[in-house]
Amino acid sequence: AMGNAVIKLTGLSMGIQWACFPVAYYLGTEKFYDIAGAVTHLALLGFATKRLFPPVGLRGWAPVCMAGLWTLRLGCFLGYRGLRSGDRRFNRIKTQPGAFLAAWTMQGAWALGNLAPTLTALACMSAAGAAAARRPVCLREQLGWALFCFGLTIEAVADWQKLAFRSDPDNARRFISSGLWARSRHPNYFGELCLWAGLAASASASFSRPLHWASLAGPVLNSCLVLFVSGLPLLEAAARKRWGSDPAYQEYESRTPLLVPRLF
Repeated sequence: AMGNAVIKLTGLSMGIQWACFPVAYYLGTEKFYDIAGAVTHLALLGFATKRLFPPVGLRGWAPVCMAGLWTLRLGCFLGYRGLRSGDRRFNRIKTQPGAFLAAWTMQGAWALGNLAPTLTALACMSAAGAAAARRPVCLREQLGWALFCFGLTIEAVADWQKLAFRSDPDNARRFISSGLWARSRHPNYFGELCLWAGLAASASASFSRPLHWASLAGPVLNSCLVLFVSGLPLLEAAARKRWGSDPAYQEYESRTPLLVPRLF
């Protein structure tokens, strides 16, 4: 049953991306890429809870609602930003069908990876039935949910601060170094890594077989992409290219941590 569910969820995730790709390539735009990513997350959650693993009690519904809340918030934010100004990361590849298709395919895998622990936990609770509903929320779940709320708050505040900064025409050529951005060069990514770690930790409390722990590979791989491939490295390179010769940026870079915010 689990294998059949994985096939269905993978087909749904990749089907949405591959349906969007030809439209985006024909129009020569990436402006609805992030919206498609949000729709994919919501579709996976909806299909899993409606057709595969109906949530059981608070332990089932809480992580589903948390993942849905993150999806709606980030999807609206990135969707608005994308429709307004596009995404420079796609300037070169959106005219290259192979590379552009790969980006859409990676987004499908990203959505599956993000939700893998939560969906696995739902499957475990669904299999346990009434026993899962009677079991009280454990300390690991409480701590995981608390870490999710902390991370979501950090990410949302950081995104709002940067949006407000960029909305001021006087800041068109400047870099943000205020608010949370004075304590970390990428506080939004720090928040995102925290929230997915929180959901993964809480989901692991429901795992009943060694194989279920393999679902943690999803958020681990996504974190590696953020840290070492498509997230921080690209942003850091772009920042150095734009402001690397600016003494103010050099000073900011030297005193501000890359990811984990400094407390003082």
